[in-house]
This record gives sequence, structure tokens and C-alpha cells, in this order.
Amino acid sequence: MSINDAPSKEAPSTSVDHETTKRYPEIGISILIVGAGVGGLMTALEGWRKGLSVRILERSPSEITTGDSFTIGPSAIRQLRYFPKLWEENEEISYDPWIAYRKHTDELIFGPDPIDWVQSNQNGESKGPLKVYRHSRPKFHKALSKQAERCGMKIEYGKRVVDYFETLSKAGVTLDNGEKIEADVVVAADGINTKSWKLIAGEKIAATSSGFSIYRTAFPVEIALQDPLVRERFTILENGHSVLEMLMGEGMHLATWRSHDTMTWGLTHKDEGNADESWHNTADPEGALKIISQLPGWPEAVQRLIKLTPKDSLIDWKIMWRNPQPQWTSPEGRVIQLGDSAHTFIPSSASGATQAIEDAISLTTCLYIGGKSNIPQATRIHNKLRFDRTSCCQKLGFINQSLRHNTNWSAISHNPSTIQNLFGKTWIFPHNAEKYALENYDRALEHLVSGAPFENTNVPKGYTCKPWGIEEFIEAEREGRSVEVPGDWR
Repeated sequence: MSINDAPSKEAPSTSVDHETTKRYPEIGISILIVGAGVGGLMTALEGWRKGLSVRILERSPSEITTGDSFTIGPSAIRQLRYFPKLWEENEEISYDPWIAYRKHTDELIFGPDPIDWVQSNQNGESKGPLKVYRHSRPKFHKALSKQAERCGMKIEYGKRVVDYFETLSKAGVTLDNGEKIEADVVVAADGINTKSWKLIAGEKIAATSSGFSIYRTAFPVEIALQDPLVRERFTILENGHSVLEMLMGEGMHLATWRSHDTMTWGLTHKDEGNADESWHNTADPEGALKIISQLPGWPEAVQRLIKLTPKDSLIDWKIMWRNPQPQWTSPEGRVIQLGDSAHTFIPSSASGATQAIEDAISLTTCLYIGGKSNIPQATRIHNKLRFDRTSCCQKLGFINQSLRHNTNWSAISHNPSTIQNLFGKTWIFPHNAEKYALENYDRALEHLVSGAPFENTNVPKGYTCKPWGIEEFIEAEREGRSVEVPGDWR
């Protein structure tokens, strides 16, 4: 099937009833998804909706119930509307916190202020404000899993993939028991330690430490509120909103969030070699207290909060990193990396889950357009449409972290609002990954086939995309300065 013979390139209709999701006719493509995290499950849902035959493998022995919380922006969350029951559950389980910025001493600099976004239509009329969702990782994952079940998909747990392979017409994986499973296309959504790099790049491209790790936890709020000082300090606003607070100090920062039912905090600090990238290896709160003791002035309420943290809920998560890799597709185009497998994020980007969902939307749209006879073409076009954008989102995380650890307090004193986190409201929030793929598929194809000019427009305005690496930010951190980057990253 040529591009001109593909199914309609109009965006799938949003006209669905309250009970069922509209599914496009099957297009004869089988897709094997390795990894049932957020990116993998959204690929399954979007693939099913667009007529693909889906199979999902997950290495964990049972459903994922660990983790704390993350932010999901409008560019990703809007896609849930195609699944009415999932959208209803999203509204029930999501949070809408405001955000405040403080020095590590607890001096308020700016906020609390809503994390929202005002969208304008073609006539310049405003629509919104639209909220940015905060989610409990286990709850959101459960909601996606339930929707997959409603669509007739079963997650196969305990399937540990040790290798990827492909031919001209098929791709597949080898499990640790020797079993081989094949499909028309395989999606490596199995995280930063994916085994797909050997096939994709011809060698293992190991992830390395970013130089930082993060103590992170989420536990029932009642445990924290048993201390009067903690209860007095971490409150719900009179308007009913919870507050996500950023306490910033030299070389480290603490994010706290007390919701109606959960207390969450995360302390980003320099990696001292004791951290691990696992939700299962717990840490002692005394380790976090030792870290903050290196910087005098932390409020007593914060120290008490850390002491109250249950040991079985706290981890010291090593923030691993792999410099942006432009190649996500295998030589024959039958295996494609997605989410953290393709692009790692540090927590300060606030964009990991959002970009994994955007990946899922873009990839399945490209496969839908290309059809069964053009799978390698479709995966390469998806790669082309997405790499520049995810590279910029990765860089945004380091920009934010640099601003928090090396804050110019003199400049902030003249304009406190400049302390705010860069969420990408001008270029991340308004993006529509499905529409972007539909509108740019042909031009990207022409670029890949003939070298015709093509430039992605889903990046910060005024920024020219070019290769970069973590080294420039590590050097700046060592020298105690922020990295200046051209363009509108707001």
C-alpha cells in the first residue's frame, strides 16, 4: 500500500458514545509491545483504536503497583477522550495542584499559583484555562490496564525479553525461556535498560549516571499529619487545591506535595554512589537527612516530614541518562523504541510520561497511514517527526534543574515570577501528536527518500535543533552557573 492508498489521513473522529470507543477497521498489522508501562499501554490502546492487532508482554510477574506521582500535560491527556470510560476515571483519580517556589529555608518566593494553560483558537479566542494533570503512578497505570481489558487486550506478565530480532518481513523477541514471539512490528517500550539497543545500534549503548539521584516517596497523608508541625506547615489551600512546592538550595532541591490522601516528596541531590534504579530497593530516611544537613537552614517541618517517612516507601533512585540518540528504529524498520527506551528524562523535565504518550500517538498514527506494506517507512517517519522534540524536552529537564540548583537570587528578587518552572506551555502543551503526524507524514517521507528539506516545527520557537549532551550541564553545575539556551522554552 502506498501512502496515497492509505486509510484516510483525517484525524480519527472524536464522536463516540459514553459506553464504547470507535475503532477503525483492522488494517492487517500485528504489533508486539514489550513493556506495560504508560508508554506501552497507550501504544496498545491507540494501536487497537487504529485497527492494529495488539499483543502486550510485561517482565514483571504481576500488575505494577509501585511508584509515586507524575505530571501529564494537555498534549497527552486529551487523547484519553477517545476512551470515554478511561476519561471518566482520569477525572476521578487525577489531581489539580497549584505550585509554589521557595528557598530551601522555606522563604516564599512565588505562588501558590495554578498550573494551567490557556489555549487560543485560530481567531485568537481563548479556551481554558486547561489544567495540567497530576497523577498517582499506580492509579493511572491501573486505569490504563482496565481500559486495555475493556478493549479485549490481555497483558502477559512474567515475560522477560532478552533479545530482539527481525527479518525483511517480521520482527520478534526471544524470552528468557528460549521462546520466540513474532509480529509485523515490535515496540520496545521496556525502559532505559531495554535489550533492543544491540539490534538498533549494533552495540549496547549503556545508560550512565546523570550525576544525580532522587530520594522519592509517596505514603498515606495520615502518617505525616500525626506531627502537629508537619500538619500546620503542609496544608490544603482554602480553595481546595493542594500545593506542589519547590524548595531550592545550592546543588539540591526538594519537591513536596501534600494532597487530600497522599504525602509525596522527592529530594534531588548529587549521586554519592549509593542510589539504585529500582522501585523495590528501599532506603533509610536518615540518608536524606544526611544530605540536607550539608546545606544549613532547612526548616524543622521538612526534617520531621522526612523522619516520618516509612522506610518501606522510600527509595534513592539513581537518575540514569543516555545522551539523545537520533536512531530509534532497527535496520529493517521492524523494531522501534518508545518512551524511556528511546529517550531518557530526568524528573525536572516533568515530561517523561507526556512524551511517552505522544510517542504512542505518533507511532500508531504513522502505522495507520502507511499500512501493512509500508511498516519500515512508517516507523522511520515517526522517528523523524519525534526525535527533535523529545531531545528538546530532555534538555528542558536540565535547564529546569540548573535554574533550581544555581539560582540567581539577585535577579529573582527583582522579578520573582522568573523562578517558575519551564513547563513548555508555548510548545509542549498545545501540541497534537496525531494531527502533526497526519499533516507531516508526506513531507517527512519525501525528506527520507529524496533528501528534500524538512524541519520539525514541534520544538521551541527560535531554537535551532542540534546535537547536545549532558556534559555541558555537568560542567555548568560544577562551576555553579546556569546554561543559557536560545529560543522560547516557556
